[in-house]
Amino acid sequence: MPDDLDDSVREQAIEKLKNSNSEISATEELNDNYHIGPYYLMVNVFGKNTSIS
Repeated sequence: MPDDLDDSVREQAIEKLKNSNSEISATEELNDNYHIGPYYLMVNVFGKNTSIS
């Protein structure tokens, strides 16, 4: 998560991601490989180009 987020926003986001990943794990057809992780957030939510070399 970006460092410039307000602490309360950061904590809310972390909690929502944990809850989402728990639901993903609990879904029979899915597993931990489908969890939402930091790379998704950087590219899709915060629009940062984090190309891996």
